[in-house]
Amino acid sequence: MKTTISIIACLLFFSSKACDMCGGVSGNASIGLFAANQFHYLGLRSNFRDYSLYMHGIRQADQLFFTQEINFRYQFTNRIQCYGEIPYQYGIEKTDLKSEKSFGFGDPNLLLNFILINKKDSISQRFHFASIGIGVKAPIGKMRSGSNSLTYIAPGTGSWDSKFHFNYIFSPKTNFGFQNEISLSLKGSNPMGLSRSNVSTF
Repeated sequence: MKTTISIIACLLFFSSKACDMCGGVSGNASIGLFAANQFHYLGLRSNFRDYSLYMHGIRQADQLFFTQEINFRYQFTNRIQCYGEIPYQYGIEKTDLKSEKSFGFGDPNLLLNFILINKKDSISQRFHFASIGIGVKAPIGKMRSGSNSLTYIAPGTGSWDSKFHFNYIFSPKTNFGFQNEISLSLKGSNPMGLSRSNVSTF
């Protein structure tokens, strides 16, 4: 019962803020409970996002994104971790008149995570953990020119972005715990001078 309540509480208190018109292509990554463990891994992660575009209060279009990411972690030392992601994205923009698609490899992300607090009991059931991370998104993925109607659903943005991440986990009891993640993505400009909005997640 406690597990169910904890999951519902996490879903209710999760919030993400971004400009629907220009912040939907590249969201913030979550490293979740993985950060509190010390091991290397390689895996796949799926992500689905749905946005509605409004102008002057009138709904203009819907954007759907499905992303499949290759992600990994390398544990350099007990206090330093490296996370990486290589996304493949499928985007659709639907309006009353047409539906357009854009897909391909997106911009890869790299994050260095520094562990500030890592206290566990003898069986790792009760623990106190905090970490802070800094990273970058490289403009390597498939992008569209600024005049192209598919610019905002293209897998790549063409800009260098800065990533900041804070993760805190506190578990005072064996079957109960608290986790909070705060992340910020500061978007740069692509070669045409187009800059998408910053994204914050907490």
